[in-house]
Amino acid sequence: MAGHTATTMQVKAEGGQYWVELSGGSKESAGAAASADCFIQAQGKLDKNRLTAVFTAIETDTFSYSEAQEKREGRKLEVVFGTSKATVVYADTVGYCGLTATFQGEYRREPVE
Repeated sequence: MAGHTATTMQVKAEGGQYWVELSGGSKESAGAAASADCFIQAQGKLDKNRLTAVFTAIETDTFSYSEAQEKREGRKLEVVFGTSKATVVYADTVGYCGLTATFQGEYRREPVE
């Protein structure tokens, strides 16, 4: 994320659907008690340049979001794609991540090595 180096986004297309993975959540300057281990995995469809996706279950060493939570909560994510950036315009993270976590903002593509 631009100006927020601890937060990353990965996007991949698969069979007409798009998968978005976000990780991080808090600025590095927020300190050790900040919500840094938050992960979002979402799947949805692209309409022109706007992706509307629904959170899906995810399990990591430090984070868990179950299929039961996914079905019960129906959390959403919206991303708008530009020519050189992607902007998360909505991420339903209240009660999902810690209070200082945010994924909303502009993301820039890193060069592939």
